[in-house]
Amino acid sequence: MSTIKSSDEHLTLNADGVSKDIKFQANGVEKASISSSGAFTSTTIDATKLTGTIPNFTSTGIDDNADATAITIDSNEKVGIATTTPNGLLTIGGAGAIGTQTEPAIQIARSSGNANSYRFGVYTTAEGAVIENKNGDDGIAFNVKTTGQTFQLTTDGRGLSQFTAKVWAYVDGTGTLELKDGHNVSSLTDNGTGDYTINFSNNLANTYYCPTTANSAEAQWGEMLAPGTRAVGSMRFTNTDEGGTNYDSSRMWVTIFGD
Repeated sequence: MSTIKSSDEHLTLNADGVSKDIKFQANGVEKASISSSGAFTSTTIDATKLTGTIPNFTSTGIDDNADATAITIDSNEKVGIATTTPNGLLTIGGAGAIGTQTEPAIQIARSSGNANSYRFGVYTTAEGAVIENKNGDDGIAFNVKTTGQTFQLTTDGRGLSQFTAKVWAYVDGTGTLELKDGHNVSSLTDNGTGDYTINFSNNLANTYYCPTTANSAEAQWGEMLAPGTRAVGSMRFTNTDEGGTNYDSSRMWVTIFGD
C-alpha cells in the first residue's frame, strides 16, 4: 500500500511495490514521475529556474557543467577552441605564441610536458605560422609513408633532401679570396693562383657527392673551373685558362648535391 507520511519535518511519498513509480499529476495529467530506481522525468523543466551546480555530478564527455566555454560548435558545424566565433571548420584562437609561451595552438607530444613534442601556432602577423620541434635535436622531418623521409629542416636552418643543394658558393678568386655568397660554407682556402678549397660548415655523408662548377670568362678565353680532391668536409677546385695554366677569376660558382 502506498503511503504519505510526515516525520521530523520530512515528507515521505512511498510507492509500495516492485517497479512502482511516484507520479505527479495536474488535472489528471501526469507532469512528472520518480521511478522505483530513482530516475526523475518531467514533461517540462523551467531552465530559467536552474542555477548553481549539481553536486557530485560527473561526465565522460563534453557538457555544460563548467565555469567557462570549453568548445564552441556553431550551427554550421564549425568548431572553435579558445574562440566562440570559428571561421574555419576548426579554429584555434587565443593560444600563446610558440617560443615565448607554454600554450601553442596545437601540440603533438610523445611524452608529458613540452619536451619531445611538435608544436604549431602563430608567433606574430609578420612571421606567420610557426612549427617548432621542442626536442630540437634533429630539426623537423617530413616523411612519406612508402618512401620514408623526403625532407628535413635542420636546427641551423638548412633544408635537406635529394633535390636541394648541400653546398653552393659564388667565389671571387682575384686579390683576396672572397665568398660573395653561399650555403653551408664555413670558409675558403687559397692554395695559390687559380687553386682553391671550399670548406663545408656541415660535413656531407660521404665523398660520392656530385659537384657542378662554372665560371665566367674574363680576359682569358677557354677558362675552365674543375673540381679536384674531395673530402666529406671540403672540396678542392681549380680554374685554368685555355692553355692549362692556373688563372684567378672573379666569377666562379660551385654547387654540390649529395647525401
